[in-house]
Amino acid sequence: RTRSLFEADPLARRAKLAQDYVAKGVDPRTAEQFVAELRDSDVEANALSSLGIDADRPVSPWVAAGASFVSFTIGALIPLLAMAFTPPGLRLSVTVAAVVAALVITGFAAARLSSVPVLRPIVRNVVVGMAAMNVTYLAGSLFQLTL
Repeated sequence: RTRSLFEADPLARRAKLAQDYVAKGVDPRTAEQFVAELRDSDVEANALSSLGIDADRPVSPWVAAGASFVSFTIGALIPLLAMAFTPPGLRLSVTVAAVVAALVITGFAAARLSSVPVLRPIVRNVVVGMAAMNVTYLAGSLFQLTL
């Protein structure tokens, strides 16, 4: 989204960068003057910096893999514990509720860490996660596998 703003409207990107500095406590006139004096490459670099992105420090794939491993492990614990400690007659409904709760929590956390509004990531997480769970459930039913 930020990249498209840079490419689509140079004035909008400068205005957005000035707003970011004002939000950090810089006087509006000073922020506008500073941004007006920047070259285009500097505007992009400063905007990325205001988002916490350092173009000179790419993310390590090992760090990303480690973060995914920890996230999946923690996310899987919620439904796993729900299944382990629920009587067989309630296991399906409690597991579904636990999965929805885990998806909501992870969607919320991802949105907060990304500094985006929370509703869309939560809805996307729940819809895709429930679709994946339904496919898994149907595959298990097809092969007559149950927990």
